[in-house]
Amino acid sequence: MPDMKDLERAFGRADAGFVASVNRTLNGLQADRQRRPAVKRTGLRLAAAIALITALLTGTALALTSNWGVLDFLHQRRSGAAVLPQVGEIVQTDVPQVPVETDIARFSVREGIYDGNNFYLIVDVKPASGKYLLLGPDAYPQDPMAVMDPLFEGTAGTISDYARENGKEIIQTTVSVDKAGGQGVDYLLQQDGTLTYFINGSLIQESDTVDLELSCILTRFVKNQDGKDIRENIRNSKLAFTLENTGFKEIVTSIAPAEYPSCGVRIDSITLKGSEMAIYAVVQYTVTDKERYDAVEDGLMFEFLDTAGNRLPDGATSGGGITTEDGVHYVLEHAIGAMESLPREIAVRGFNFWDMTGYETHTFTMR
Repeated sequence: MPDMKDLERAFGRADAGFVASVNRTLNGLQADRQRRPAVKRTGLRLAAAIALITALLTGTALALTSNWGVLDFLHQRRSGAAVLPQVGEIVQTDVPQVPVETDIARFSVREGIYDGNNFYLIVDVKPASGKYLLLGPDAYPQDPMAVMDPLFEGTAGTISDYARENGKEIIQTTVSVDKAGGQGVDYLLQQDGTLTYFINGSLIQESDTVDLELSCILTRFVKNQDGKDIRENIRNSKLAFTLENTGFKEIVTSIAPAEYPSCGVRIDSITLKGSEMAIYAVVQYTVTDKERYDAVEDGLMFEFLDTAGNRLPDGATSGGGITTEDGVHYVLEHAIGAMESLPREIAVRGFNFWDMTGYETHTFTMR
């Protein structure tokens, strides 16, 4: 974990008061990460807090009161995921929609990207009044208030304690896109009480525009007879919105199959679809030796390598996985970091996800 000496070497000396404040924040982050393993969250929180500290030292802070956009979340969410520099040109900031207005909160889609394979959304949930404390879908009253970081790092007590002391009613929120697969969610509580979501998922369509619906759920916590907090659904609304399909820059397909006898399969074809966001790979393979394939115990995976044999970085997306209809023919979907042009040759290595045993590597010619 970086400390102030690392930051000072990189960005120069800050004033003593600020250094002390940052040290307290970093120490709190480390302690909190050690004591709350049950909180289900991506690396966004730690990365966002460190990125904020770094930016403050250089005088270029992205304030927590500002409206985080798709690119802000992408840069903080997956540091190893590559998107093209021109990705900003396909971010849609005037999304046609019918926002959801309730007496508790307003839901609206502030930014969006759809490239024909995946969508990337920024959804703001703004409380109707300051009396409401909005939580994400994996935060609960008994959790430490520090899980609402980075704004609340170092805050003592639970979310329930904070709400009681500040006269706020806790409302849990959930947002998801209907009829879309593999959705990933991150969120950030901003200083004005707005809960900003980053939602990413897979949805394959070829039309110029795509009409979507967002499920917007509000839940209240009430005490049961045992004094435990239980959820009570109080609102379930639909937000209709439309995104333009910016499409793929290029599509290539392999010209020949390849055998992977160590794990009992044959890769029949590989298709790569490139956009500013990612390269979406579709690998179709067939079981040729059932005994060897069964020995893998459903742990077979494939990874994509560069010309030096290094694993290519993942794309900035959720979704993917393996599907089959008959237990013989399989489809693997995976996202690789975006490239200016798709490779004409790509190496694919098989491995066992459970014990990391390596299988064959083959290089596929693409056209």
